[in-house]
Amino acid sequence: MIYCDLICVKDNYAQYEYSSGKGSKGVIAFPLKMVKPYKIEKQPEIQVADMWINKLFAKYIVDFQRGVAKEKISYEC
Repeated sequence: MIYCDLICVKDNYAQYEYSSGKGSKGVIAFPLKMVKPYKIEKQPEIQVADMWINKLFAKYIVDFQRGVAKEKISYEC
């Protein structure tokens, strides 16, 4: 599971705090209006598997490509 809360939108990236629901949060940036990989800017205290981050990114890729950054996004298995 991965849960994200929007921090801000800047330089064509949506920056989110993210975690698995436990421990301190990390920071991840998803690209807006372009096809680029996401950037992990800070790892959370309890690491989230890359597989779950990739599934989250795939779930919201159409929104990101349209420039839409929702306040909260998540992927639950």
